[in-house]
Amino acid sequence: MSNLGPYQEFTTQAKAAGGVDALLDTIKRDAVIEAAPKQEGKGIIIGVLITATLAGIVEFIRHKKHERDQSNQNAKKAEETLHALTDSSSSPTNYGDDRTPDQIDPLEQTESQNQTHCEGANDANRS
Repeated sequence: MSNLGPYQEFTTQAKAAGGVDALLDTIKRDAVIEAAPKQEGKGIIIGVLITATLAGIVEFIRHKKHERDQSNQNAKKAEETLHALTDSSSSPTNYGDDRTPDQIDPLEQTESQNQTHCEGANDANRS
């Protein structure tokens, strides 16, 4: 027995471990092993949070892609319908001559422009 107290315990443990450096390495290794489960638990929690966030982002992107695909399909259907309607309306009608609906005589175009200008002038004079 000695009156050195904790120093005596340390020197005894160091001698049994094979020296002070070996004892300190053992203490470090034990501290890491003891702390590892806590860090592993934190790592698991962080990993789960990251995975859940990424899954949410992937689902959001898939939803937006699905909406865009639906919009594109609707646009194609509308375009096909428009083409079908314009193709059927551009067929010859009963005008009594050989004109097609998209042909406008220059006289008719000028008359409609003159009417527009006159109406605009009348609107300006009304006030």
